[in-house]
Amino acid sequence: MLLHTSEPSKPFISFGLEIFDAYYSEIHSGSIISKISHAGTREKTQRYKDSLEKDKEYTKEKLIEFAKGVESSRNKLKEKLTELKHEGVKIYAYGAPAKGNTLLNYFGIDHTLIDKAVEINEMKIGSYLPGSHIPIVKEDPDDVPDYYLLLSHNFAEEIIHKNKKLIFNGVKFIIPFPEIKIIER
Repeated sequence: MLLHTSEPSKPFISFGLEIFDAYYSEIHSGSIISKISHAGTREKTQRYKDSLEKDKEYTKEKLIEFAKGVESSRNKLKEKLTELKHEGVKIYAYGAPAKGNTLLNYFGIDHTLIDKAVEINEMKIGSYLPGSHIPIVKEDPDDVPDYYLLLSHNFAEEIIHKNKKLIFNGVKFIIPFPEIKIIER
């Protein structure tokens, strides 16, 4: 949600609340952190005012352009995965984060393209990713695919570093954002 609307605190007014502070953060590849309080009890911070000003650059045209870029990414990634699957390779998802599940469902990627999702979080293992029906299994060094689709793209650097040995041994990692990139030896 962008802060720049005619009344950015409007959703909170009915509860007697308003935004008094907000700023942009790099967490999760970009987020807006907002703070709220009871209406009229806190002075608006300068960074909130600066955020409102910055948001004015997000015109309808820019949002449409962004949406077209996302749609293009969706088509390219799905085409690449479909092409790889037709070549007979094994493709696993690396991790099962909520943001990755959003990507899978919006992009129309399911168990017909991704064989399984590997995870270290015991609470997720044995479940399926909602919508795509991809089984979530425990990460196993003896069960590796030809390709991993990296669903935590915002941690790509750390994950690639952790898996240098796999990459050296021929496993490829597909990073879906900001552009599709295949990491290989």
